[in-house]
Amino acid sequence: MEAEITGGLEHPGIVPVYGLGTYPDGRPYYAMRFIRGDSLKEAIAAFHSREASGNDGKRAGPRTDVVAFRNLLRRFLDVCNAIEYAHSRGVLHRDLKPGNIIVGRYGETLVVDWGLAKATGRTETTVEEAALTPSSSSGSVETLPGAAVGTPAYMSPEQARGDVDSLGPRSDVYALGATLYCLLTGKAPFEGKVLEVLAAVKEGRFRAPRVLRPETDKALEAICLKAMALKPEDRYESARALADDIERLLAPAGALRPRTVP
Repeated sequence: MEAEITGGLEHPGIVPVYGLGTYPDGRPYYAMRFIRGDSLKEAIAAFHSREASGNDGKRAGPRTDVVAFRNLLRRFLDVCNAIEYAHSRGVLHRDLKPGNIIVGRYGETLVVDWGLAKATGRTETTVEEAALTPSSSSGSVETLPGAAVGTPAYMSPEQARGDVDSLGPRSDVYALGATLYCLLTGKAPFEGKVLEVLAAVKEGRFRAPRVLRPETDKALEAICLKAMALKPEDRYESARALADDIERLLAPAGALRPRTVP
């Protein structure tokens, strides 16, 4: 199922699948592109490690490596575009996090690990490509109502509640916001034991980015907090809308500010 979904999503930000089949003894296999690179999680950790200390071992000033920070933001925009495409084909990722994003040596940014993806069978009416409908199963990992599926620190409140019927593109938007939170602070938005994290996620209890990193740009914090809103209707309506606000922020001086910021 994962191979069918990934193989059906033809986008530069999604790893291509070259083949799918079974061994003579019946075991399934699939072949995909081999990627050399680190995860976004590792890239974020390396960036914040450099930010934390100067050459003399003392804490460096805020955002001392502006180019590296902007490069991370552009990687994040690449992820938003890949997820927007998946949503346009009726596919939810459901396990977005920095560890499931690979940053290649030559500018590649790839969303991987679609093992929890769900093909909803719905697509945008303006998209020429049809909705993706895997034939090997119902189109997703079997999920029972009330069961939380995903990575607790990055899953949306509705995922944490196991509210299967309410999952949609804005659930992935929340995970994108949580990924942006990690990019801004160097930490996941929630930490602790699984049950404690799930309870905090359901209630939206996390520290704002500027509490951890006071030097964080206020506009970026506002974008992050909107993406991570407790109620789906209060979040960005799409991954593209989230990316648009960040692109406005990265635009040259004098350009339009993000819609999130007054």
